Amino acid sequence: MLRYILIFMWMILCYAPIQAQQKDTNVDKIGGGLGRGPKANAMENRAVKSMRGLDYFAAMKYYGLAIASDSSNVKAYDGYGDAAAAVYLLAEAEKAYQHLANQDSVTANPAVLLRLAAIKMLKGAYPEAEKLYGRVLADGAAADDLRAEAQKGLEDARWIQSQPEPPQQVFALEPLSGGLNDLYFSEYALELIGDTLYYASFSFPFEKDRHVP
Repeated sequence: MLRYILIFMWMILCYAPIQAQQKDTNVDKIGGGLGRGPKANAMENRAVKSMRGLDYFAAMKYYGLAIASDSSNVKAYDGYGDAAAAVYLLAEAEKAYQHLANQDSVTANPAVLLRLAAIKMLKGAYPEAEKLYGRVLADGAAADDLRAEAQKGLEDARWIQSQPEPPQQVFALEPLSGGLNDLYFSEYALELIGDTLYYASFSFPFEKDRHVP
């Protein structure tokens, strides 16, 4: 019996360094140290499925992992920007679209420029939006509907910049009680109706719900 115990201990000692080495070599893989991390195309498929299910936060996660695996993945940047824009994360959407707008290949796809221009408009960067609309109009290969959208956007950007500055109002913000916007959950899409404040919550109200967005 002692012989078998010694053999078993020897096998463990020999296997541990090999396992540690395998773990180290997998750290750079997508999946953070997992022995068999999912491939970039698999994560892109998950992102598409999440987008179809309107789970935009999960889509951002999967598109982000695909980008981390392949920084030249145009579809992943495009999808990440769309998912971020869907939940009004303008800064994230802007970064993704701006990356594509800086690439030479995007000159044949003015739709990306229009989406970036729309984000600039929402952020109040009207001169930058005006330039983007101008780029689309200067593209002779752009489709008629995209050119029409660019023309309308250009007129809107110029009209807004021609208006007098509205008076500035200062508001004092106070955090709501009840654990809103804490470390784990997030609340957004506020709507005040009468004396009641309605909002959407990205949280887990059901203890037995096993779905993890």
